[in-house]
Amino acid sequence: MSNLEFNSSDRLAAVIQVILPALCYNLGIVHEKKGIMLRKFRVILEPNESGGYTVVVPLLPGCISEGDTREEALANIKEAIELYIESLQVDGEPIPTQEAVEEAVVEVAA
Repeated sequence: MSNLEFNSSDRLAAVIQVILPALCYNLGIVHEKKGIMLRKFRVILEPNESGGYTVVVPLLPGCISEGDTREEALANIKEAIELYIESLQVDGEPIPTQEAVEEAVVEVAA
């Protein structure tokens, strides 16, 4: 099998490692791992007309980043989220949770 061919388990691993975290809807679920609290945040990736991606975190107002590739954009938003949370902790502010967010779809004539 050449380096460009993928079997079904390779595709599944790619989905789990790249796509699933970006599309995670399990906001605010906290896990214990080696004494570190891990929290998942839903992010929205939007392709830019000039290439690359812009990524926002709806739960964290103003938390936005970009990247030339999907992977770079996700790595950059992860760092932005970590810095955002660090700032909240320094200021003694709570980290927003899923309950603080409501999602809806609005229909308009276009």
